[in-house]
Amino acid sequence: MTGKQVQDLAAKYRLTGNGPWLREVEIADIVVPDIRVTSVMPDELAEQFQGSIEAQGIVNPVKLVYTDQKLLLVDGLHRIQAATLAKQFRVPAVIQKADMKEVMLQNLTSGKLQGRGKATDMIRVIQYLVKEHGLTIDEIAARTGYKVRYLADLLSIANAHPDLLQALDEEKIPLGAAIEIARIPDHDTQLKVLWNVIMYRLPVREVKLLVDKTIEELEKRKQTMTQERPKPAREFVLLECHLCEAQVPAKDMRTVFLCPHCMNILWDMKIEARKALEAEQRSMSTSSEQLQEYSTQPGQGPAISVDEVNVQSESGTVEEERPS
Repeated sequence: MTGKQVQDLAAKYRLTGNGPWLREVEIADIVVPDIRVTSVMPDELAEQFQGSIEAQGIVNPVKLVYTDQKLLLVDGLHRIQAATLAKQFRVPAVIQKADMKEVMLQNLTSGKLQGRGKATDMIRVIQYLVKEHGLTIDEIAARTGYKVRYLADLLSIANAHPDLLQALDEEKIPLGAAIEIARIPDHDTQLKVLWNVIMYRLPVREVKLLVDKTIEELEKRKQTMTQERPKPAREFVLLECHLCEAQVPAKDMRTVFLCPHCMNILWDMKIEARKALEAEQRSMSTSSEQLQEYSTQPGQGPAISVDEVNVQSESGTVEEERPS
């Protein structure tokens, strides 16, 4: 519809006064709200319903609300869809003036009167009324005729796993079972329990026992994880290098691939290097002992430590004093 057509809806359908009005309305002028409860019609019933609309047209008028220069559908989506398939472009409608809050409340009431409606649709409408219009569960129940407990139960599963809500819509599980499963705080665990409930067709009483046990196990697991002490830092394992014999962390060791011949050569080199190092250490030790003995003989002057001799010899400032 163009802006001008929207502006002219009141004049087009002679919506003067406070209403309600019974009018023939073009289907193109009707707006279906995104949030609403739509009753579920089985396939075999839908086929018969379509045949009756084609044969007799719409006998029971659809219900509309005129607000904000729009005609919003409250009840009658199946009739409108059937009329469209039957090439009928106008439908009888009862129109009244109201706001969006009234549209949602009347839609809930119509859903109750029409029979089965999707639980997910009802949850969305209830949440809309609570969040957008500030209604309480008690107020919604008073306006729609639903039990307070039933509406509260629906809201309690609003944040459950999507597969749980779908199973409820498809009537694979009853509402009581869905409410019990939704008590589980973890979505993955909800899904596991849901599979068991569907597979074994557990009654609500057994579902409650299963959920109680599951929640208890989750609490125990949570407490165990909280009480677990952090593991101590891992100590590095030290290994001896085969060449220099130094103690080195195992993570720093390197693997070298050698054939037996080269391994023998490397091993011999190691032995020779070790012998040379030991010989040098013995030579230094002997020289130091001789120097110490010479420096402590009578008449040879004050004793000089080996460290002092080494330091002074390296600097070139001290010369060995020969005996006179």
